[in-house]
Amino acid sequence: MACRFTAINLTDLIKDNETATHKNYDQVWKQWALWCHSHGQSAVEYNPFLRVVEYLVLTEALAYATLNNIRSAIASVSRVIYSTKPPLASHPAILGFLKAKQRRFLKLPNIHEEAFDIQMITNHVLSWGPTAALPVAKLQLKALYLLTVATMWRPRSDLGKLQFRDLSITTAGLTVIARHPKEGKPKTSKVGGRVANCETCPVATMEEFIKKTTHLRSTLAPDHTLFLANLESANSIKSIALATSAA
Repeated sequence: MACRFTAINLTDLIKDNETATHKNYDQVWKQWALWCHSHGQSAVEYNPFLRVVEYLVLTEALAYATLNNIRSAIASVSRVIYSTKPPLASHPAILGFLKAKQRRFLKLPNIHEEAFDIQMITNHVLSWGPTAALPVAKLQLKALYLLTVATMWRPRSDLGKLQFRDLSITTAGLTVIARHPKEGKPKTSKVGGRVANCETCPVATMEEFIKKTTHLRSTLAPDHTLFLANLESANSIKSIALATSAA
């Protein structure tokens, strides 16, 4: 996790991601079409599930994620060709096969894989100086970092979209609500209490950040984000871009 913001065009990131997905789907569809052709069948002839299940069974040695990607790719193209037909992706037979595969696939933890020690980053953040004396832009970085560590949420898709109105600070700690997380359903995280060292306390740091930015939020929309853009210049204060919060 870097300790500075970088301006990234979110539209370009979305396009890059879509391009990579399309290339992946094209490759999977090509393999599917070759398999159908080798069996004297048409890849584009509508078949609700039997042929897809047969193909998945023949490739069952692959990992669950790979099989699920094959399902998504075939279903995605089929949805375009047969827009009025029931979707293949949610067919009970196909989903049942994948669920059975998932139950059989047991991924053991890698005991040799080391966890990253965040103390190095924490020390760097603390080297900036006392929380109360930090410029507002630095204070925002510190608040984002400590909240990421405390909640274990994604700094981009969770905290980057976090709305100011969805933060609550009380004497018992703070609560944040993610309205549209990757998991689909809204989720909540509570950070209880305050740590003895206020310099590493996410609650105290967030409280200081809110105090120093309240006046900057007066003209923003009700759904503006907790973290803000253009704090260094204090001009044109606005909601932060999703990509920026992860930089």
